[in-house]
Amino acid sequence: MSEYTFKPEILIIDDDSEICETLEVILNGLGYFVRYFTNPSQGLEYFERERNPIIFLDIHMPSFSGLDLLPKIKSIDEKTQVLMITGERDIQSFVSSLYHRATDFILK
Repeated sequence: MSEYTFKPEILIIDDDSEICETLEVILNGLGYFVRYFTNPSQGLEYFERERNPIIFLDIHMPSFSGLDLLPKIKSIDEKTQVLMITGERDIQSFVSSLYHRATDFILK
């Protein structure tokens, strides 16, 4: 008898489609369903409807900073686990992410 295990949908918001697609392949391989957006506004709108429990959120995007989106996400659902991702080694971004209750900080 097999046991059904529910795995949550993971939301990725990153302006780099290659990063989104790479994360999608990795997370799909782990059994997760992934939805990604390269447009931060669309990603936030999707989150407002779906309330994803896990989000990978890029810090540096042209139209929005992930640091601007993080408090909005947490105000909608404070239990959402937000993993901030960036290619920059900026300690201030790390501190700001943690201040706004990011779960973790991942370097690309």
